[in-house]
Amino acid sequence: MMRHGTEEIALAWSGIQSISRRFGAPDIYRRPKFGGVDATADQAANAAGLLMGQTDERIPVVIIRGLRYETEQEDTRLSMPLKYQSMFVFNTLLTHAKLRAAMTFRRFL
Repeated sequence: MMRHGTEEIALAWSGIQSISRRFGAPDIYRRPKFGGVDATADQAANAAGLLMGQTDERIPVVIIRGLRYETEQEDTRLSMPLKYQSMFVFNTLLTHAKLRAAMTFRRFL
């Protein structure tokens, strides 16, 4: 089934484990969990996106309270997954190139 609409992604996060695996942890029936991961940072971004809206709501920031999450073990600096880093850099460079081209052609009009 094809879905329509938008989906939010967490481009960066700090102090939160972005992916929660919890393999072997008991579920509500006290059976160990096997398989499946929770993209905690992306799910929080999706929840914030629903509250912020996409039209005239004018909600620039959403504070999520009560979210249970695991903390990062290695480093608490701002993190960004590699696939998003390359996409972010590419889109930034592409936008910069488009702006330069627009300014260049504007001089000749």
